[in-house]
Order: sequence, then structure tokens, then C-alpha cells
Amino acid sequence: GNGNFTLPLASRAREVLAALAALLLYLPSLGHGFVRDDVPLIVENALMRSPGGLWRLLSGDFLASTGFTSGLWRPLPLLSFWIEGRLGGWEPGLFHGTSVLLHAGSALLVGLLLAQAGIPRAPATLAALWFAAMPAHVEPAAWISGRTDLLCGFFALLCLCLDRRARQAGRAWPGWTAPAAFAAALLSKESAAGWAGVILLAEWVRSRTTSTGGSVGWRPSWR
Repeated sequence: GNGNFTLPLASRAREVLAALAALLLYLPSLGHGFVRDDVPLIVENALMRSPGGLWRLLSGDFLASTGFTSGLWRPLPLLSFWIEGRLGGWEPGLFHGTSVLLHAGSALLVGLLLAQAGIPRAPATLAALWFAAMPAHVEPAAWISGRTDLLCGFFALLCLCLDRRARQAGRAWPGWTAPAAFAAALLSKESAAGWAGVILLAEWVRSRTTSTGGSVGWRPSWR
């Protein structure tokens, strides 16, 4: 609970336990097939399977290649589908496997954030396990088309982890990795825009509770 992100992985039992729980819970989904929106989005999508259709796929509306208009731009999930289809022969197993790994990675990041916040081990472990097993995560973790939520959540949590680590190290700027993770979250699902407020709130809480430098002004916090 001291917030040190440089500890060996073996000492991060709560985070590893949550990630393993997520893996075990969703391993059965590896044997599932394509359902509902997966069919027009992946199986029957001519642009998805065309070697020359990648640019049109990524630059257009999220559902344009399926014959619908969503008004949304989510290129990162489409790119992940495009890559996995070519690596896995368009069989559903690899698609599901990627989703399971993303959910497990998010559970790991939640555990890291709880440790960074200084929450005692027992409640932090329970909270990370609850995140891994939360019923609301069944749809994005077990449904291939739910990849938008998984990618958005994973990169948003990664952004916050990197930002908090930089703050703990006394750096005013977290480097380019945190903004890159935030951009990836935005390119996965537009709801990531609200995450900027979460980061600002976390910085405000840190500035109120830090024992090393007193309060941090709003201007540097916004930066």
C-alpha cells in the first residue's frame, strides 16, 4: 500500500490474484463463436477481410462497413479485429482470447491503482477481485463486439496508473506514455473523454492528502 510501482511482480499478490481470477472466469469464452453484431462487423465485413480496405475501415464510421451509420469513430477496436483475423484465420478463438487478456489486464491495473491509493491489503484485494468478477463485465469480456469497452477501460486505467506514478515521483509531466494511453482510450470509445475529469480529481485528492509538499495549485493540476 505504499504506492511504489517498482516492486517485483511477485510482491503484487493482490493484483496478480485479480488478473488470474479474470482469466479463469472467462477462459470458457475461448470456445464460443461469433454472435449478434460480431457477424456483420467481422464475419461478413468485406472491408475487414480485404487487404486494401484497412484505410476505409479505420477512417470511416464505426459501422459504415456493415451498412449502418452510428455517428461514432472507433478505429482501434476495428484495427484489433483486422489484425486478429489475419493472425487467427478468422476463427473466433483469438478474438475471445484477446478480450480475456484485456479484461485481466484491467483487473491488474485496478489492483495497482488501489495499492497506489494506500488502501489496506484485504479490502484492496476484495475490490480488485470484485472488479474481475463483476457481472456487468460479462458482456464486454465474453462478447467480441464488446471490445470497445475493454480497450477503452484498459487504456484509461493505464493512463491513470502512469499519471499517478509520475506524481509520486515528483514529476509535473508524466511523459508521453500517459497521453498516448488516453488517446488510445479515446480511439476505442468516445466515453473516455470523461476520464480527464477522473485524472484531475485524482490529482486534487493527492494534493489535499500529500504529506511532502502541501497543496498543489489548480493551474499545475490542469496541466
